[in-house]
Amino acid sequence: MRIDDSEPEPTSSDDDEESPYERDPTPPDSPAAAQRKRKGKSIRIESHEHSQGSGQSDRGDDENDDEEEEIISALGPQLVHSGPPTHYSNVTLRPPRAPEHRNRVNYKAKGMTEQARTERAKNSKEVGGSQLDYRFGTAFHQDYYESAILKKNIIVARSQFIDWKFMKAYKDPRIEEIIRECKRKNIYKILGFAKSWNSEVIAQFYATCYFTCRNDEKVVHWMTEGNWYGISYMQFASLLGFDHEDTNRVKIHISPYMEKKDMKFMYILGQKHHYGSVHGMLPFYVYLHRMFRKTLAPREGDQSNISFYGRDLLKYMNPSERDFCVVDYIWEEMKTISCSPQKSCGYAPYLMHIIEAVTNSTFEYDHKHEPFHMKNDVKGPSLDQLPNMQTNVEEENASKEPTAAAAPSMAARTASGRGRGRGQHDVNKPPSPLRKMFNFLCGSCMNVNGIAHNGKAKEEEGLKNDKANV
Repeated sequence: MRIDDSEPEPTSSDDDEESPYERDPTPPDSPAAAQRKRKGKSIRIESHEHSQGSGQSDRGDDENDDEEEEIISALGPQLVHSGPPTHYSNVTLRPPRAPEHRNRVNYKAKGMTEQARTERAKNSKEVGGSQLDYRFGTAFHQDYYESAILKKNIIVARSQFIDWKFMKAYKDPRIEEIIRECKRKNIYKILGFAKSWNSEVIAQFYATCYFTCRNDEKVVHWMTEGNWYGISYMQFASLLGFDHEDTNRVKIHISPYMEKKDMKFMYILGQKHHYGSVHGMLPFYVYLHRMFRKTLAPREGDQSNISFYGRDLLKYMNPSERDFCVVDYIWEEMKTISCSPQKSCGYAPYLMHIIEAVTNSTFEYDHKHEPFHMKNDVKGPSLDQLPNMQTNVEEENASKEPTAAAAPSMAARTASGRGRGRGQHDVNKPPSPLRKMFNFLCGSCMNVNGIAHNGKAKEEEGLKNDKANV
């Protein structure tokens, strides 16, 4: 669901979207108060003319594969600040400080998702509210954080990055096929990007974020340690290593998600399968599904189930499909997570990278971003082998069906002695004495019945003639 707030927000300068916006008042005892001491707050992003995003670099030659780093620690151009970064320590998940008598709203209760969407669409800077915990701007922020985020079974989705060297070590054509397509679809670098995170910082983002769209410019706003910040869609893309070319590609969330019945091409022919899950799926899609659950489509829960738009994500990884807009997929999924009380907070590595860049801050991390070492345990062909497999299946099915030329021989075999059913006999074999007697008796009965029938018919015809003469 797209959440667009077209209401303008108060700004103090033309480049306010590029500068941190500090909320007043900030409690003097909060960690955010330390940020007031730094002088310069203006930030800018280096031009792509000097540093291209992954929209082009992912398509590099394979000759350099052996020289690339095992862990990708940088994506796009860096933000340039006029002052040194501020370091935060002791930023941890904790219940909000608020009066006990305050009426709290439980956004994880049944039927509250729609209410969460309504509140999330509001311009939080304009809503305001009484001073609560310094980390939040409105009562909705605090209640959502306390009732929905802190109550999740897994607060922050357990993301992992793809260890490409580990994948290449398999030397499996099916794995190599996936690596090739990840480069072609411009997701090779972002899947391999490694960034540890602070869970509280990510939780604050999803508790306070709201998305606006004005004059075709999309912006996400959020609070970190009591301060308001914002970043435009294009700046967000640039920090993740994508340029304008990515924004012109197919935007998956614009169209309704793929129905399960339309996923047939993802499954192995002739095997038992269940559309919407990985059972019976081609290895190409099973492995990508595993990888995406840890990166581009972070999820917890049933590992065999494929999410609604996760189906489309797999579809657009097919070599015959057009390239899709990676940034838009992440952007729309973030919006969905922000108003879905049941979902874990996703995209922690990417958001941590964005937040530290925009806020010019560093944090102590409580979760290390680990590599994903996927098992190569799925049987089945690669996509390149599918045409030959399709031909073999068609030939096998054709061999099981009788042809027109084979029909007479089958009839003759049925009329012969072997394989006859009950009541069948060989027409070329002379009848036995018993059958001759049976045929004679049946014929005699038929003759008697025929004579009686003819006599009755003649009698009825005579009566009709007598009546006519009278």
